[in-house]
Amino acid sequence: YLDQSKIINRRSDNRLEQSEYDQWAGSFEDNLTQVLAENLGVLVPTERIHLYPWRTSLSIDYQVALDIIRCDGRLGEAVRLVARWSVFSGEEKKVMAVKRSSIDETVSGNDYDALVAAKSRALAQLSREIAAAIHAASREKPPETKN
Repeated sequence: YLDQSKIINRRSDNRLEQSEYDQWAGSFEDNLTQVLAENLGVLVPTERIHLYPWRTSLSIDYQVALDIIRCDGRLGEAVRLVARWSVFSGEEKKVMAVKRSSIDETVSGNDYDALVAAKSRALAQLSREIAAAIHAASREKPPETKN
């Protein structure tokens, strides 16, 4: 239900409803991935953010694997974003963090603009959690030696 053009509203615990007229400007998955990458670029900070699949010639310091479990909400109530994610380090893909995030954001109005704004805030919070894990992993990683 996440990757469709129409915005989803959770009518009840067991019922989802597509908006009749309100829809995403593009692919939900692609937009989410792009925004997350931009957020991480600012928070880490680095300009070296590459989306998978990247060129094999690139040296990757950290890789983030992300699975969005839930990203929906109720108009005028709240949005819930649930994601499982991991941070891997280096070419050997050493596991640095394995987490599950469950983020709730209040929807400040009864329209889809407010619903989307709350989803954006939830994604910003997820970005901060992932960036914190990358920062922690970089402190654990021994400094590189020069020959």
